[in-house]
Amino acid sequence: MITALLTLPIFLLIWLAFAVATMKVAQQRGLSGGLWLLVGLLLGAFGLILALLWPEPPPPGPPVGTMRACPFCRADVPRDATVCRYCERDLPALKECPHTEWGPGRLYFLEQCRASGLERQKAGA
Repeated sequence: MITALLTLPIFLLIWLAFAVATMKVAQQRGLSGGLWLLVGLLLGAFGLILALLWPEPPPPGPPVGTMRACPFCRADVPRDATVCRYCERDLPALKECPHTEWGPGRLYFLEQCRASGLERQKAGA
């Protein structure tokens, strides 16, 4: 009788231990601890196995908006660069695109703006 009463609490403690272990493994791998705690509570030991097999997230790249592509070699260079460090060509200045099809405030190389070609055609005709 006493062993039957102790079986459920021991089982729940082991289940909770697997959930906490799942959370700790996920946090060490750079994953969300709270989400993986929930996975561990739902799946128990299978959650821990899943956390161990789950791929690590990719390392963070440069902040969005700090890099741009060289129009000649397509390599990523800093946004404020004037010369490409790979092909060593002068980079054209970025300008703000006034056309709504690209969205307000979008920066572009003058040669890449679709509407600027249309405006040149209209002015020449």
